[in-house]
Amino acid sequence: MLRFLLRLLGVDLDYQIAEIRAQIEQFRARTTRELAEQAKKTGLTIGFAAVGGIAAIATFVIVLVALYRWADLYGGPFAGLAAVGMVTGLLAAVMFVLAFWRGPRNPASAGVDGGRAAAPAPPQGPTPRPPPCVTGRCSAFVAVECFGRGRSEASRLDARGRRWR
Repeated sequence: MLRFLLRLLGVDLDYQIAEIRAQIEQFRARTTRELAEQAKKTGLTIGFAAVGGIAAIATFVIVLVALYRWADLYGGPFAGLAAVGMVTGLLAAVMFVLAFWRGPRNPASAGVDGGRAAAPAPPQGPTPRPPPCVTGRCSAFVAVECFGRGRSEASRLDARGRRWR
């Protein structure tokens, strides 16, 4: 009955439903393709970063071995170990200083907006509620709250607790 009435009005319900289904299918296919591409890009980035990290660690080990051999040649094995220990200790101290002496990081400013200033974060904790005599809402306790706060607020209310205009 509904289909017949809609056809009389010039609306083909089956065609509209088929069109919506086709749009949903196109959206699903496009979204799946975009997610697959993003996963490939992310995987490549992670892989390159991992290989770069391994190469940096290997280079650092080779530099430490070369430093040990050089110091061992001129001062003996303990001098070589001391030189390697000093370099790694200095590196560890610099990394700890960089890690813990930085200012607090604002996560809102590190967004995708390219370094533009982000909106300030909302205050933490519950937001303070003004008493009913300030907001103009009626309640059974309006008179008690307003008279308890002082004559200035209570004098702006009528008998029912509403603000005078």
